[in-house]
Amino acid sequence: MLSTQVELVYENRELSCLIDLSLPVADIVRTLCLDQLGLPDEPGRYALRLASTLELITDDNIRRKVSYGERIRLVVSPQAEARDMARQLQANTTTDRKKLIFTLKEAIKEPEFAVEFCRMGGLQIIMDTVRSTTGNSLAYALNSLANLMEHDFGWDQITDDFIHMLARLVVHETLVNVSRPATAVLIKLVCADATANGPIQCYGYAKLHQAMSAESDFLPSLVGRLSASDYVLAQLSLALVNAMSTHVTSEYTDEYQRELDRLGARKLVMRLMQLNPGEEMGKHLLDFQQIILRHQHQLKYTQLGPETPGVADLLNGIWQAARITETDKRVAVEASGWTGEVKWRLLGFDTENPWKEMQRVGLLGLQHMYHYVQSDADHFAKLIIEQLNRTSQRRCPYAHASIEVTELLSDQWNIGSGYAPATAFQPLQLVMEDVHTTTLLAFFRAWNHMEATTEDFDKVSALVRSHVRYTLQESEITSLFDYERAMLETPYEVMRARQLKDLEDEDDLLTKLAVRNLRERLYRESYEFVKQQRIECLVR
Repeated sequence: MLSTQVELVYENRELSCLIDLSLPVADIVRTLCLDQLGLPDEPGRYALRLASTLELITDDNIRRKVSYGERIRLVVSPQAEARDMARQLQANTTTDRKKLIFTLKEAIKEPEFAVEFCRMGGLQIIMDTVRSTTGNSLAYALNSLANLMEHDFGWDQITDDFIHMLARLVVHETLVNVSRPATAVLIKLVCADATANGPIQCYGYAKLHQAMSAESDFLPSLVGRLSASDYVLAQLSLALVNAMSTHVTSEYTDEYQRELDRLGARKLVMRLMQLNPGEEMGKHLLDFQQIILRHQHQLKYTQLGPETPGVADLLNGIWQAARITETDKRVAVEASGWTGEVKWRLLGFDTENPWKEMQRVGLLGLQHMYHYVQSDADHFAKLIIEQLNRTSQRRCPYAHASIEVTELLSDQWNIGSGYAPATAFQPLQLVMEDVHTTTLLAFFRAWNHMEATTEDFDKVSALVRSHVRYTLQESEITSLFDYERAMLETPYEVMRARQLKDLEDEDDLLTKLAVRNLRERLYRESYEFVKQQRIECLVR
């Protein structure tokens, strides 16, 4: 027996009682109802809560929560409240419907209430309420559903037509107190696929895609709300975009990503990063950044070939934009001494097999190359003709330079690994194709300043790599405008001086005692390893 003195509060009555904490809470309640208060109702309708916080007292927490002199309240149990509320809402005749729904959105957070409410058909009650109400009542009902979905039970029977209705609310509803919970519910539904940790795995992206097909303005509306004046709505909208990007299935991935890019989602997120976001928004922004990094990684390792979908169209678009005439071709061939087919060599490839040359940057590199062309087609055509009219040694090969720039930017942002520590915003990574365009312009600028030849290609690349590293890391530039100015207006002498300083710093590091000792030890170990291998080969 583990008895303690408590102060029991029931309605307007308050009395001191001795309760045995070793007994089940149901037995304690029964004793209090019958012996202390003489209540005529069934004791099962009651429960105990802490008077200070109204936290429900259960068998699991009674010994931790109840101590000597604790004030506890005898109240209607959450199960009884759930049954009463379900019956009243099902009757659909009460004049206090709005008040009941308002109460429901908080009560349903408690598992004991939620279990009983769902047993009484609570999910259907909530869906019917959402369908039949507007304004604040609709907002309360949606919040009730969102709070129910915090549990791992009770929401596995949401119908397709109801999901369509939620999508319509996101598109057409102007009240933010309705849009917020509707968006929160869709986040839960998208995440509840076969990869979910919880037991409910019957929804996922495909369910929302059906609704999006019926509501063509869904994604434009959602992306537009990333710049909403209501901060919480913008945050929830970004969370839904992240959920969709993470859970989109393979058959919809390309279509979904193209639409996001067309709507300018990455540039909107980039602006959010520059507005000193709060902690919760910051988490969603870093999640988006990581999603984009994984997408870029996937593109980089998408191998190219003549049959790869979309590749032929991109290459043909680049070729047509170059506007190379037969005269240009003849001049270039005579200056270079080329023989045979020369189509792709005219654009700066080393061979007539562009797919093979682009293997190290994959589809990502080809998209960057195409984006550069589309950003200013006239400039691109002029650039190609200018290079073809130079001697073969003085040409800066466009395709080769574009591939090199994609590679150095990939190294800068760890795209090759597909993962980077999500601790700092990298807004320029989100618009990598624009950064590539600017960096490629800087590459041509450096080539001209150095009066480089084809043998100097690696030297130009090293200079540009150094300049990119300084611009993105040391100067902490976060906007495209500032990046363009730094890359294209910094004097060549300054770029070269920084590169030389970097080389000196590397030399200083290599001359430190610890580094020298490490190098010597590794040399000895590798020497002994090779020596032992050769001895073993001779013995055999």
